[in-house]
Amino acid sequence: MYHELPPALAARYRIAARIANGGAKQVFRAVDVAGGPDVAIARIPDVDPAQFATEVALIRGVASEHVPQIFAALVDDRDDGYLVMERCDGPSLASLVRHGPLALADAGPLLIAFARGLSAIHDAAILHRDVKLDNVMLCTGAPGPTLKIVDFGLSSRSWNESTATGEARPAIGGTLPYMAREALSGESLDARSDVFAFGVCCYRLLIGGFPTPRRPGEHDLGYALRLRDAIVDVGRLPAELPARALIARMLDAERAHRPYMPEVVAGFERAFGAS
Repeated sequence: MYHELPPALAARYRIAARIANGGAKQVFRAVDVAGGPDVAIARIPDVDPAQFATEVALIRGVASEHVPQIFAALVDDRDDGYLVMERCDGPSLASLVRHGPLALADAGPLLIAFARGLSAIHDAAILHRDVKLDNVMLCTGAPGPTLKIVDFGLSSRSWNESTATGEARPAIGGTLPYMAREALSGESLDARSDVFAFGVCCYRLLIGGFPTPRRPGEHDLGYALRLRDAIVDVGRLPAELPARALIARMLDAERAHRPYMPEVVAGFERAFGAS
């Protein structure tokens, strides 16, 4: 038997299947009894109502087809948060590289869409703070699949509302192999911290692995801190890759050397084609 929805949602939706069940949240596929498209309903236990409202506002404030649309949001009397969103039934980008890197022709359109979505997030003065392949999904539909950046649970608002280049100093959070040096050190962050994580995503899609050394079982913060100054092996990037130098800059340990997302979008559109 599936989870029982709060009355306000149960009147409109019927759970059909469980999509994911992790420690932080459960995600269900649900049928709209009013005849609308199937949706995804995420249940996040024990939320802070104010923080939950902030996350919902962050997502709704991004003007991009590459961020999922939210149809409804509420917190029940047990402080469980619910998000009713458009359903992405395709794979995550992480699953696409499970058995090796993507061909350049396949990776290019994904990288352009990914870059456009992340740029729109920054345009809304938001730092995502957990950019990784697992948080990027493909939603099927006409005329083809649409890439969606999901999971804004660690997001924070930039101080500079117009450029998203201002700094935020949140607690350390994220996914270690994707975190920039300043994120690992608990320093202030800005949009270029997300750019580094996006560079790791690009590297994984094109190479299949991570750009800094990793050993099995050594995923703790201390090990990551010891690697924070490790030289990224950009030599493994294909020599014929038009955006090779740009991706290398995205992965620079010094954030001052990294580009902002508008430059990345323009570079990727030139490199891979703007379609």
